[in-house]
Amino acid sequence: MPIISKWNIQHDGELFPAGTIVHVLSKDEEQELVDNGQAEFINMDLEQTLHEDDSLSVEAFTKLSAAEQKAELEKYGMTPGANGSERIEQYTVWLEQGL
Repeated sequence: MPIISKWNIQHDGELFPAGTIVHVLSKDEEQELVDNGQAEFINMDLEQTLHEDDSLSVEAFTKLSAAEQKAELEKYGMTPGANGSERIEQYTVWLEQGL
């Protein structure tokens, strides 16, 4: 089951910034990161909201914590807004332009 990193994770030379969905780890590696508080499992509903390029739907984005929203925006080169509604608007505009 994929996980969302809470911290930067490096695996096989690839860096996964905080808030990134990680698919490449073994179940044991995923469980270790979750047990150590460095990641959390994605529930199946959230996983199904992923677009082909691993971007989240707007609904899934709104369910992320503030830190996860900021990391997701930074991952795509944006400077996160100061509050949740600004970040959701930024992500919505980016998603509409990017697809």
